[in-house]
Amino acid sequence: MKPITEFQNYFFTDSNQLSGIAADDVEIITVVDNEDNPIQLFDFFSKSGDLYFHIKDQDNSDPENPVTVDKYFCQSSGIISEITSLPDNPAISRSQFVNADYSIENFTYEGTLCSDVCNLLMESGIERFFMVDGYSLFEGAGFYFNVSDGRYNEETMVREPGLYFWPINRKGISRIKEKGNIW
Repeated sequence: MKPITEFQNYFFTDSNQLSGIAADDVEIITVVDNEDNPIQLFDFFSKSGDLYFHIKDQDNSDPENPVTVDKYFCQSSGIISEITSLPDNPAISRSQFVNADYSIENFTYEGTLCSDVCNLLMESGIERFFMVDGYSLFEGAGFYFNVSDGRYNEETMVREPGLYFWPINRKGISRIKEKGNIW
């Protein structure tokens, strides 16, 4: 497997699509083998700055009985190596964050724990969700955040889980990816 381009953060969807998060875009990453053939990821995460990949490969050494083999890789400082197993996947938890531009605050609303996201520069009010569990800030550009459970408006969920982007100079947010995790 070849190393992937390194980004500040990554987003891995529930349908196993990997993207790199940049200040001006979310770029789909195609993972390839050493012959540039695309590889389908089964799992991906980041831990302590290292990237971990789980793929399923076909062993065709016996053409009559091909076998699917689990393979694991670690990318550290741009160098990728095959490993025998993956470390434990980091636990997903609620995010809290405050700076001069944005905030994510958690609180209980009518007995339900919620996450409020706010663009403090635009005085745009809050966007309320059941759970925000990851974010990526790009100074001067905007704020990506992951909603693992949709927005609460007392009667219905009006926003889908997924990766959202809140530009620095806008009052509204945009959903740009399906449900997944920021790493």
